[in-house]
Amino acid sequence: MPWSEVLGVSQAGGGRDGGGDVVGLGFQLVNVNSGKCLTTVGAAMADNAKLNQRTCTKEPAYRWRFLPVSLGGRFVIQNVKSGKCLTVAGEGRDDNDFAVQFACDGRPARQWTLKSTTLLPSSDAQLANVHSGKCLTIAGGSAAESGVAVQYQCDGERSRRWTVRLVAGPFLGE
Repeated sequence: MPWSEVLGVSQAGGGRDGGGDVVGLGFQLVNVNSGKCLTTVGAAMADNAKLNQRTCTKEPAYRWRFLPVSLGGRFVIQNVKSGKCLTVAGEGRDDNDFAVQFACDGRPARQWTLKSTTLLPSSDAQLANVHSGKCLTIAGGSAAESGVAVQYQCDGERSRRWTVRLVAGPFLGE
């Protein structure tokens, strides 16, 4: 089963214009190494707010929507609380550039692909930035509360893998 089906995305005619099926869904991005969720620092609403990992809650700042931007498996990943999209600060291409949120647009730095060795819905995946080719991770592989999210070369390190967990949507009472 392709990741688009796991995420509930109908890619035929899907897109950021509302054609995708994921608008009402909320996913947690859970770091495999730490078991903590990706969120904005202080539940911030502003552009360029840094992202970190914290103990998972169902609060909107801890939930994300996957919105398809192409038939090639590219997504923008939108924070439910702020409506801003996951990106790399300054459209950087270097290891350890900060992950931040920014207004959603069509720029490749706001687009991500899911890379996995298996297509099982319960499996984990790497989130690779289309612009840089680097993967979302927690700096230094930290498992600490408030570990900072950055991008780094994609490799087998556990901190570069994420579980996409459905926590909100029409079937879950939200």
